[in-house]
Amino acid sequence: MKRTRLKRKSKRGLLEEECDGLHLQILRRERGFKCEVCGKEDPNVGRFHILSIGSHPRLRYSSLNILLSCWMPCHYNWHHSFEKAKLIEKRIIEIRGKDYKTELLIVERVTERLTYMRLGFIKLAFRALLDRADKEEK
Repeated sequence: MKRTRLKRKSKRGLLEEECDGLHLQILRRERGFKCEVCGKEDPNVGRFHILSIGSHPRLRYSSLNILLSCWMPCHYNWHHSFEKAKLIEKRIIEIRGKDYKTELLIVERVTERLTYMRLGFIKLAFRALLDRADKEEK
């Protein structure tokens, strides 16, 4: 049996992962644990990028580009079912408006590239927001 090694994440990959987790915590505090697509309560709601981060990396942390959604069926169907994705797109239009793509592309054009240093600043900003929210709760 051949042994395979897991590839280590780069420093940038680890930083992105940490920023993703902090951003998810912020969004859950702001929006709750309800799927914004189907409306059901789900303690495991995750970030659903309307325009993919592969094609639009500058929109990775843009709250306008993100909905909180359950994995099954909403997020999964967005990627794997053309018919159901059309229904989800109608819901996105209800939430963000019919010109949501144009607005997101404008935001993308004025957003800086996510360099390693910028990701570090984003991490600090997200931590500060969470710390402030924790203090306000007490």
